[in-house]
Order: sequence, then structure tokens, then C-alpha cells
Amino acid sequence: MAHSYDIAFVGSGNLATHLAKNLQKAGHRIVGVSSRRLERAEELAAHLSRDT
Repeated sequence: MAHSYDIAFVGSGNLATHLAKNLQKAGHRIVGVSSRRLERAEELAAHLSRDT
């Protein structure tokens, strides 16, 4: 891959979850997740940290 980006997500729903997983697989670094519901942001962040 030519470039690797640091990416943060606003939202932790279905779309953000799939995008984050696939971008991480492609070699990008997910540096943050923000959501109205703290529990959902924590779930996505925990899942992404397990996949690294």
C-alpha cells in the first residue's frame, strides 16, 4: 500500500463498524471512535484492538 492513514470514526453503528474493520485490515490505523452511546464506542474500540 502506498499510504497508510490514521483514521477516527464519529459513530459506532453498522457502517462505521464495517468500514473500520476493513480499513484496519487494509493497513490503516484506527486512532479513535466517538459515539453518542459510550458503550457502543467502547465495544467497537475493543473489537478493533483485538484484531490488531
